Amino acid sequence: MRGNDHWQYQGRQYHGWFRHGTGPGGRGEDAMTAALDGAIGAMPAAERRRYEAALADGAREDLAVAMRASVGPHGTMARDGQGSAGGGTVSSGIGAELRAAALNAVGTPAQRVAASSGIADMARKLGTGNLRRVAAQLARDAVTERERNIKDLTRIIYHEAGGESGLAQVAVGWVVVNRTRRNRTAAVEDVAAGFARSRIEPDLSKKENDVVRTIATAILDGLVPDPTNGATQFYTPRRMPKEGQPVGKSDVRGGLESVSGVLGAQDRPVRNYRPGWPDSRLPSGKPAFTEVAVPGVPVASFRFFRAAGDGHVR
Repeated sequence: MRGNDHWQYQGRQYHGWFRHGTGPGGRGEDAMTAALDGAIGAMPAAERRRYEAALADGAREDLAVAMRASVGPHGTMARDGQGSAGGGTVSSGIGAELRAAALNAVGTPAQRVAASSGIADMARKLGTGNLRRVAAQLARDAVTERERNIKDLTRIIYHEAGGESGLAQVAVGWVVVNRTRRNRTAAVEDVAAGFARSRIEPDLSKKENDVVRTIATAILDGLVPDPTNGATQFYTPRRMPKEGQPVGKSDVRGGLESVSGVLGAQDRPVRNYRPGWPDSRLPSGKPAFTEVAVPGVPVASFRFFRAAGDGHVR
């Protein structure tokens, strides 16, 4: 396991998978709090004082947390448009409004103005009495969903790329997140069926496995960029059946290929089978997938592909 190696990407130096000089949340954190401040600041003076008081003592930060979660690769509102509050349920309208505001908050200047307006409307619907309670519950829901996503992503990276370099593990993790984005879901579990299905949890007392969780957390928190340029699929040539071996139920429709680093008996180069899906085509006849090179990740370990378009991927 080479999880703590240094690497460089697009002119930036990385170590331990955290970008130097970037704190949790990145641009999104500033955008959400700015939208909240803009919403309250635009209210008439008397109303502004009431809502400033309602959002004091951490309630403002709670709403910012919920907003970030609603548009990130985690967060219950992004998946189902609602959350729970005080033992009841926040109406789907409130959840949808908060998500819409969060999406606008990281958009154009006009969209950022719309974000503040949407937050103000939502706050007025809830009223000062409910705003603090709802903000606190939505933040708790967001934290719970975040932890679930970290756990699920850690497990997928562990089973798909355990023992690989840290860069390879980052790349695999980003493929998972790219699928959540393409499939318009906030939950890693919604796309988990497309990856290693083992439910065995990695032993985090082992340093190499704890590094995997660190990588998963960094990806979900936006602290490391996507080295795959939006890849949504991959396969591992060295794990595919080799020439002369039984293929079992493996997809070998792509036939045999020669990949540097794929070795057989006595460490001699050997051809491996290739799955059929990378060569599939759209109804238009255009390729359904484009291969993406990830410098630093051996092609024998992973070959990455990006599905055409920007819609749902299987």
